[in-house]
Amino acid sequence: SRTANVLLYNDNPQARQVLLDILDLTNNSAARMAICRALIQSRSSKVPISNVEDFIEPLIGVFNTENDDEARLAAEATLIFRYDKIGRLLENLVIDTEKPVKTRINAIGALYRPDMNAVIMLIRLVDDPDEQVAAKAGNTLRSLGIPVGTNHSEREKIITDLLSKGIDTFLRELLINQEAQMHSIRNE
Repeated sequence: SRTANVLLYNDNPQARQVLLDILDLTNNSAARMAICRALIQSRSSKVPISNVEDFIEPLIGVFNTENDDEARLAAEATLIFRYDKIGRLLENLVIDTEKPVKTRINAIGALYRPDMNAVIMLIRLVDDPDEQVAAKAGNTLRSLGIPVGTNHSEREKIITDLLSKGIDTFLRELLINQEAQMHSIRNE
């Protein structure tokens, strides 16, 4: 993990390429997870990573894994990118029915973020033809405190309501929901 951190901030293009190549390896889970952890830690660093966009596609490639911990760390690492930078690639992956179901489910983890467009994609995924994908999307919405609705038309209404509220109201309500969930967990 320390090595990944050192290489992450190294300006040498070869050091960067080592990290990108490792993210593409499917047989070295420990190294991939170390790079994801280094990317996650970079969120709290005051030193920016140069050309951080180089990591977008390799990180999304990590979702094609059977290892749940690896997928979870990759999803968390994607939080270093704003949704407008990574959203299109994530959305294309989660709706691609040609991709393995496990890959699509892993990518749904990256939609767990305080972003209205990510939430709208999750709501749409509840109607996915694959039950596992639909269930994962529904569970992710519930964990964000967002209503899932019982049918397609209710979900379309939820999307319309979100869009009409605007981003500020959406974020405020999301924060209130999160605080209520934390309060409820403390009481239990």
